[in-house]
Amino acid sequence: MTESSAPADRNIENIYGGKTDAWLLATLIVLVLIGYGSTLTFFFTADDLWQVHYAYRVFNGDTELLWRNFIGNYIQIPSFEFYRPLLGLTFWCDYLLGKTNPLIYHITSTLLYVADVVLLFGFMKRLIATFVTRDPLTVRASAFATAAMFAVNPLHCEAVTWLSGRADVLAALFYLTTLNMVLDGLNNQRHGLKHLALPCLTFILALGAKEIAIGLPFVIFALASLRPSSLDSSNGKSQSLSNSSSTNVLGGKRAQRFATVGFALKISLPFLLIALLYLVLRLLMFGSMFGGYTGSFGLVKAKYASLLWFDPQVWLRIIFPFNHTMLKPLGVYEIALLVQLILGSFVCVIQALLSRRIHWRLAAFLSLWTLTLVIPLSTVWGLDPARHNSRLLFFLTMPLSAWLPCWTFAPMASWQTSADRAGWWKAVQTTASIFLSGMVALLLCATAISNQAWRTAGDIVNQVRLQCSDLTAGLAKDEKIMVLGIPDDYNGAMVILNGSTLHHLLSPPFCQRKVIEQVVSFKPFLIGPGDLIDSSRLKKLLRHGTVKTVYAWNSEIQKLEPIPLSQSGESDGNRLGLESYESVEPGYYANLKLNPLNFDYLTFTLNSRSSKNKFAPITLWWNEETQNRSRGMIRLLPPPGKTPVVIGLSDNWRWYSSPAVNALRIRLGTLTLDALENPELVSADLLMPSLEISTPARTTGEHVVKPDSVDISWNANAIARASKVVLEVTKPNFFFGGSEMIPVEKIIAHKQTLQNQGSMRLSKTWFQKEGFYELRVHAYDLNGEPVGEFSQPATIYCSTSGTSAYLD
Repeated sequence: MTESSAPADRNIENIYGGKTDAWLLATLIVLVLIGYGSTLTFFFTADDLWQVHYAYRVFNGDTELLWRNFIGNYIQIPSFEFYRPLLGLTFWCDYLLGKTNPLIYHITSTLLYVADVVLLFGFMKRLIATFVTRDPLTVRASAFATAAMFAVNPLHCEAVTWLSGRADVLAALFYLTTLNMVLDGLNNQRHGLKHLALPCLTFILALGAKEIAIGLPFVIFALASLRPSSLDSSNGKSQSLSNSSSTNVLGGKRAQRFATVGFALKISLPFLLIALLYLVLRLLMFGSMFGGYTGSFGLVKAKYASLLWFDPQVWLRIIFPFNHTMLKPLGVYEIALLVQLILGSFVCVIQALLSRRIHWRLAAFLSLWTLTLVIPLSTVWGLDPARHNSRLLFFLTMPLSAWLPCWTFAPMASWQTSADRAGWWKAVQTTASIFLSGMVALLLCATAISNQAWRTAGDIVNQVRLQCSDLTAGLAKDEKIMVLGIPDDYNGAMVILNGSTLHHLLSPPFCQRKVIEQVVSFKPFLIGPGDLIDSSRLKKLLRHGTVKTVYAWNSEIQKLEPIPLSQSGESDGNRLGLESYESVEPGYYANLKLNPLNFDYLTFTLNSRSSKNKFAPITLWWNEETQNRSRGMIRLLPPPGKTPVVIGLSDNWRWYSSPAVNALRIRLGTLTLDALENPELVSADLLMPSLEISTPARTTGEHVVKPDSVDISWNANAIARASKVVLEVTKPNFFFGGSEMIPVEKIIAHKQTLQNQGSMRLSKTWFQKEGFYELRVHAYDLNGEPVGEFSQPATIYCSTSGTSAYLD
């Protein structure tokens, strides 16, 4: 089999326009509207609140933030190093037009997506006409099928519907515009610098929207070096380089190859220089050319990505892009798509055998194009069953959408030269068209259904806003409500991710007043497990008396419901043995009737005896409710050792979801529960030292301080055998919570040994960089062995500049 040369167009019809294109483009737009038309009425979610708040600040006096958009990190988000000034401009325009009306923002994102689909259609037409054939039917069929597959891909819900995913959709607009202009220039022999000026400008705009466009110079090099033909401007026909007189002039095929590579380098060099200058700019701004996610978030994502590259499930989720939580029954969708993929691949093989041709140049280009979009994902690779972070694959789905359509329709060029096989071709192509239409219909249905998760997510965000506003409306100025269990996800759609997005939601411009000043919350202000809370802070606030009512989010009815928590009443003591309570079965303790505010830990000893296991999984339920549970893994001492176990209870907000704890149930994996000895409930006072920051915390829990004013106090006197404490301070934008996968030495920047009780001002040299830091202390005995548990980490934001878009 050999590659086909691109034959001349024997039809007068122009493949770059006409009524046929108008109908195809209209069909593509209809597909987008079916999949995303309902998006226009969705409310803001998660990071969208940052975007709108940033624009609000710019147009309400903080003009300094406008210039920061062009000279630093996008909206100054700690832990991120993004240079996306063009993205910020689009949100400013939306704010000018619609303030906090989500309709305007969604119209912008949807129109950008429509433009992406149209541009991909145009690029694929040019690509097929350049690499395969100028037959109008082949060109349009391949391009339309590619654009349709791209338009209805369910992985795009996060990029299109989530407004913060606009970075990908916006960057794609200029990325594809650049490719279209470059390929047009190559086909029309316009290679001079003046003809590359506009494509270079659109490349700069693509980089200003998102970093993923950095690989474009290599795509352009691939286009210029792999083109199988040049166009004769005199007759508008395709002429094979291998048959041109240049072979003799240059002295053979080897000389021709060198000439082709040199020409490709000449075309791609301006774009490569722009990419290098962009990397230098990032180096000057961030101290790193590549940046992206940094701190704990970046380290964890990179750690997971290194594992997920070898996980076949991730690759299958890209091929079968179905949201497991939204599509029921999931198996029907997966089996239907699998059948279509198998039959479609079979058709491609049959056509390759009939045509006896392989368009290897096209395959090579698509492979290199794919590679340039995979490499930038090296530290963020991954896709879970609910398709979180699928926006990161938005660019990658462009070449992936092209593979099957191109190999389905490319052999259609043989219709013109193989009259004896015309019947075969028509039958095979009709079958292929049916299969591709079925795939588009199936994916479109999945997209429309999956997209509804974002509607519910937006409704939840809006309900939290409205209910918190109503619940605080009648409170005195110094009175507050406490909100637990703020939702952070709904079936793959992000809701309220952290304390920062909640802070913006409950502040102007989304509320007429600063509702957040009367709403106490416990979500990590930036990054961390959503279910965990600072139990010490919760109890302190309840003792203070300004919290009038505690509420928890009920996901079934989407409402904040009151929880009757109280510090009053008879104390249960600070240590309670469970063996004296009714045990219905081993590991199950009933009729406790305990105040959850009095106990924080479950402690017991595991007798490993003859067990050969090094680890034991543990699951703990309370109050007979399946959502009230804690899971973990215990490292066992070798037999016949006894392993002490301490399990935190009060750091999960659901521990307080009922006014009393009535039952506990323990499961130990393969270990028998008779290995469990001396179970006790223990107060935090006996195990955990206290740690206080002198600067009052905001209602979202963090302390905003200057580098030279971090005053702390601590006390570990109540912990048995404690003789000193060790203070640990993280690196900027690293967090203790959820850091099990990160070695502790990569988190901690400073350690200091202190006496058992005291207070001090920390050195300002510890906080030279603006950002988040966490502090905690741990007690040690005279032998230098740790005793008890770490204190609850205290989160501070060290502010070294005046105006901060992120905090206010």
